[in-house]
Amino acid sequence: MGKVRNNDATHSEIADVVNLTLDGVDCFMLHETVSTIKVIEFLNSTIMEAEEMVDYQNLHRLLMTQASISSISMVKRDYTNVMAIMACNAAMKNNANAIIALTETGKTAIMLSKYRPECPIIAVTSSSVVARNCLLLRGVLSLNVNLVETDTYERSIEMQTKAAISFIEANHLNKTLTGVAILVMGQRTGSEKLNTIRIIPLQYENSMNDDLKQ
Repeated sequence: MGKVRNNDATHSEIADVVNLTLDGVDCFMLHETVSTIKVIEFLNSTIMEAEEMVDYQNLHRLLMTQASISSISMVKRDYTNVMAIMACNAAMKNNANAIIALTETGKTAIMLSKYRPECPIIAVTSSSVVARNCLLLRGVLSLNVNLVETDTYERSIEMQTKAAISFIEANHLNKTLTGVAILVMGQRTGSEKLNTIRIIPLQYENSMNDDLKQ
């Protein structure tokens, strides 16, 4: 790459990165011989500038239309996919700062990334393998939260959600004082499993705790 030889990216290299970003590529993979801090910083700044040109509202409407057409022929409905659509809609309408996805396998994060929300997706998982895999998804930041086997399900949800909110604040993702996050999770009740979407005010930790206890 010209970036390595000349310390300056060529026009074609910049154009390739921008076009691939606009085309919806999930990630860029670099060979170890060019994986320098300077190259990574260049890629990061170029990708961020390119993403500012994306019309997320029109993109979202297009993806929703395609999802509606494809769902007509679905014999078996994928409820994770349905929840992802609802969560992305809620994020757009509420101008959410982030979507928090509590996931065990990474499937929820995959489905959310598919619909390209404008806000970042925080994939929270207790599996280090799933956390690494989620980093390959566009718009997804992963957070590995270790849980104790003796923790109750409600306690685990509370710990993971608090960790995600702290992550959002530490990385300055809370754009406004009245920002909210969309929480997507699976809730187990006996032998059943219910999927849940909640809207959490980021500035009120007490409100989050009260919401989780309901």
